[in-house]
Amino acid sequence: MSNTVNDEREIAMQYLSEHKIHSLFKRILVLLLLHQPANPKQFITDQLKSDQDLASKPLLNDEEIETLFQMLENPVIDKGFVSGKKINDSLQAMGIPATVKSDEKFNLQQFKSTLINLLHNY
Repeated sequence: MSNTVNDEREIAMQYLSEHKIHSLFKRILVLLLLHQPANPKQFITDQLKSDQDLASKPLLNDEEIETLFQMLENPVIDKGFVSGKKINDSLQAMGIPATVKSDEKFNLQQFKSTLINLLHNY
């Protein structure tokens, strides 16, 4: 019986992997957190309807990365910079274990290149 359960699990994991389901839902979850729509169910439905190939796209596009930067920067104290700690907290909230140095500061260009490098596997 144990082999049957393992076989079924392996078949399920293979299916999810082949169809990039994990990447698809991770992208939708990140977009949901980034946009925080009033109607999350409708947002998810719209995302699925709007693009049949969401899983093959980068996790965040350039505009979304800039929006995230603006959300994370402190306009009073550190205008134009985001701390590594805020980046790590955001990545963790998205379920992404990648990290940067917490005490480092990132301008927009550094933020973009860092996120692109960190997110390319997601």
